[in-house]
Amino acid sequence: MYSDLRQTMCSVKDGIEKEYKLVLAYLFWSAVCTYWGVWNACDILEFYGMEASAADLLIAQQDGYRAGIMIFPAAAFVVMKCKQNSLSIQLVLRYGSRRKMLVRQIMESMWYAVVTAGVLLGTEFLFAWTAKGTLINWNSKGSIYYAYTGELSDAWFITAAAGVFCMYVIKMMILFVLTDIFMWYPKTLILLWVLLVLAVGLEKVGGIPVFHFLFSVQHSTWLEPVTFIEHVLEGMGVLLAAYGIGIACIKKKDIFYF
Repeated sequence: MYSDLRQTMCSVKDGIEKEYKLVLAYLFWSAVCTYWGVWNACDILEFYGMEASAADLLIAQQDGYRAGIMIFPAAAFVVMKCKQNSLSIQLVLRYGSRRKMLVRQIMESMWYAVVTAGVLLGTEFLFAWTAKGTLINWNSKGSIYYAYTGELSDAWFITAAAGVFCMYVIKMMILFVLTDIFMWYPKTLILLWVLLVLAVGLEKVGGIPVFHFLFSVQHSTWLEPVTFIEHVLEGMGVLLAAYGIGIACIKKKDIFYF
């Protein structure tokens, strides 16, 4: 197990180094989108006279429009390019099993999800801290937390950041696992972006939480912590379902034609 984890870490490292120009372009694009999102949120909150903190801005950045249209599709494209050798003939000969190859892809996706989520959260924190200079102020009646919940809280900033990070990892994992499955049928990859846009449309227009809003941390989470656990379990359920669907989809795929 340790050997497999080490090998997947090396594969992720090699993939990032090989596509470093594309990775740098993604980092720049993500930073631009995050900067725009943070300062736009600041302007809106200041217009309504609310005292925002860095924790509030991290929560606000989970919005489906910015993430769903601008960041997540770009992340999926970059990871897909970094993982383009995950179905190479060498791995086909080594594993000789569709299931083992998909598991290997998913293990790589886990590392990519942690890295991309960490980078995204770190960038958001940098801009949020620069914009407000206050980590968290939920024990103030002028805070956004009090405006939304009518309660005061002594929550720590680290708990808010950890919650957002956890949800980012879940969403990235779901996205990258779907990417792994679609990579077995390259001509269908366009459907991945269709699903991302559809999810944003359902959430922003239809008000149906199916992805970005479903797997997110809100101020109300601190009033009902059990909802956070429920969302984590739902995310695990989606990943298990995606794995099952993936196994079914690649069951008859000829692994000697990649």
